Amino acid sequence: MNKLETMQVKEFNEINEIIKNNIINMPGNDNLRKLHTQMLINCSAGDKQAKIYVKEYIDKELKILGYGENQELIDMIYSKNWGLGPIDKYDIDEIDEIMIQGTKIIIQKNG
Repeated sequence: MNKLETMQVKEFNEINEIIKNNIINMPGNDNLRKLHTQMLINCSAGDKQAKIYVKEYIDKELKILGYGENQELIDMIYSKNWGLGPIDKYDIDEIDEIMIQGTKIIIQKNG
């Protein structure tokens, strides 16, 4: 059983808050912080390079906290804070449009 399977919701929320705060409040000089902030904005706008940047930063923070490499945990933290939340799994190249109607998720693939 991996750490994610044994992790409680409370523990996930605590880890998520620590990592989110560390990423948002990244130390560094003004130019570095501006670039970092722009990457976070770009990430939320769907920029693929920015998404990679943020996920690598999450990975680094998880390792500092002793969680090693855990792609599922990285994806959960990313999705909750900078992605599309529960519908983030549909954020792939083959999907052109995601529509939500009540409890229904409608996706349009390849035009």
